[in-house]
Amino acid sequence: MKRGETLFLIVILVIFAFVPISCNRLSFTIKTNLLASTEDSFEKIIDISESLELEIRTQKGNITIRRGEDRKVRINSKFRVYGTSKDKVEADAKAIKENPPIELKGEKVIIGNLKRYNLDRWFSEENVTMDFEIYAPAKTSAYIVTGLGNVNVESLAGSVKVNAGLGSIEIENIAKVDAKSGSGDIKITGINEGVSALTGKGNIELKNIQGNINTKTGFGNISIDSEIEDDKKWIMESGLGNIMIWLSPDDNFSFSLIAGTGNIQIEDFNAEFTSKTERKLEGKVGTNPTASIKARIGKGNILIKKQEVRTRIKI
Repeated sequence: MKRGETLFLIVILVIFAFVPISCNRLSFTIKTNLLASTEDSFEKIIDISESLELEIRTQKGNITIRRGEDRKVRINSKFRVYGTSKDKVEADAKAIKENPPIELKGEKVIIGNLKRYNLDRWFSEENVTMDFEIYAPAKTSAYIVTGLGNVNVESLAGSVKVNAGLGSIEIENIAKVDAKSGSGDIKITGINEGVSALTGKGNIELKNIQGNINTKTGFGNISIDSEIEDDKKWIMESGLGNIMIWLSPDDNFSFSLIAGTGNIQIEDFNAEFTSKTERKLEGKVGTNPTASIKARIGKGNILIKKQEVRTRIKI
């Protein structure tokens, strides 16, 4: 794991050690000494060009982005303000509702900046949980940063980059994806131009991916169900968990598979081995393959198998 990725995970874990929270897949509960809270919502519709770049930054809250109308972006938000004074949280909620945290800069829409309300500090007496549901044109790219929250993005022709501290990430039918979570599952389906996925603790599931793949999890399984194209590189790494790869019967590829503790298997394919030990398999499937698969695991099993009928297997 690269130094930058390691530092990202360390920072996230340190933050979580001092922030008293609990979460599930759909909601977040703030466990603090704050005595007052109020809930409200807003909707804003912005006319834009056909192409759009979204930048979304939240401390706490779930984010969903779906394809909507051309030349419009519709932003819906439900939010809750917490604090020590009922009057203060109601005043803050009113300010957010009347002047939502949305800025338009050219073809970029910036969402979620709470600095204008002085509510952007992690350990202040007031804080905000803000969920977003956004409908955007097809030609939209998104950059999403959230401290605590789940992210779901569907059916956009642009690229999506996500940095989540704690929360699951689900992305479907996107051009290109770069997804990171300090702790949470990552599920990505139907990508045209490649995937990079990193989670400190959680499973990574990829399906129907075109392009290169680079995935890492500290604690969790990695599963890939896809064809591998010529000249593409798939790289997978897990500290503790299984790596399971289902490929098309016609796929040709070279492979390097390493397991510190566990089993390594290639089933159904006519593989030619150049190195075969208890902990390492290297070789190729097909004549002069240009695609490559590299998988490394600390403790767990590695399986590559043909998948003519799309049913899951457990190892």
